[in-house]
Amino acid sequence: MIRLTFYTIILACCISACAAHQAKKSHVSSDLMQYSHPDSLAFTLTDHNNLLVTAMLNQVDSLQLMLHTAASDVSITEDAAAKISKSLTSESTAAKAWGGDGEIKYSINNLLSIGQSKWDSLTVWINKNSGPGSDGKFGPGLYENKFIEINHDIQMLIIHDKLPQTSDAFEKFILEMDDHNMLITGQMGITDQALENQFLIHSGFGGTILIDDAFASAHRLSDQLKITDESQLKDSFGNVLKTNKAVLPSFAIGPYKFDDLPMSFFEGKIGPLSRSVLGGALLKRFNIIIAMHEGHIYLQPNELYDTPFIESWCPLATVR
Repeated sequence: MIRLTFYTIILACCISACAAHQAKKSHVSSDLMQYSHPDSLAFTLTDHNNLLVTAMLNQVDSLQLMLHTAASDVSITEDAAAKISKSLTSESTAAKAWGGDGEIKYSINNLLSIGQSKWDSLTVWINKNSGPGSDGKFGPGLYENKFIEINHDIQMLIIHDKLPQTSDAFEKFILEMDDHNMLITGQMGITDQALENQFLIHSGFGGTILIDDAFASAHRLSDQLKITDESQLKDSFGNVLKTNKAVLPSFAIGPYKFDDLPMSFFEGKIGPLSRSVLGGALLKRFNIIIAMHEGHIYLQPNELYDTPFIESWCPLATVR
């Protein structure tokens, strides 16, 4: 049985942040001409805090794919697979998702183009769900040994062969790598405690942070935080996961601190793929350079850094 190795949760949640680092908020550059690299392409930031780019499958079908920082491969939705011009020859295999077991289809020997980059002999997985408005998703692992810049100020995805000189204006963080998964350390402030935890960097999750069951239970979050609401998530196979929503007094990544942060945590066992998650509602507040092959990530507050909290939860969430 193939164990799927990435997670997709989609919740919509826009947040606000304190102005403590407002002075650091700046553009990587106001001059778009510096982005003449052939792998510079525009992205759309959706209302659900997902990043969508245009891709071409098998030189025929144009798709809107979500950049999923916790993904190692490429997948499209069942709806997209049914509409494409070239019928995919698919096989199926047993799979695990956070909510339980299921079966997933996949197609081999496909050609994918994103910008000027091309990949052939590619396996494409077929999922029931993806981010709202997207036809599927792809992970940063496609860009092996590259530096991936996500610039929200100009809404551009830029693929570099070398670390760009503009990285001097960024804060550098160590990435803990678990297979293809990128983990960063965050601090949760609760009463007089500063609880440190590792968070999966997960642009497919539209919320702020989502705390795994083991951590929530160990630190009695349901007792220490006021529960404001409940939410249900669905994984790729339709399994339902229950989460509690609360307001965290403070959350910090290095020098970047956010007060009164809307967050959620799982209630009950969610299976062997348990991870705390750092999602798009926080990630969108930074220009980002990902250097997976060097074990680093670079963050720089952008023009979205101080936007206010607007709590809006997507009715559909997926996990794979």
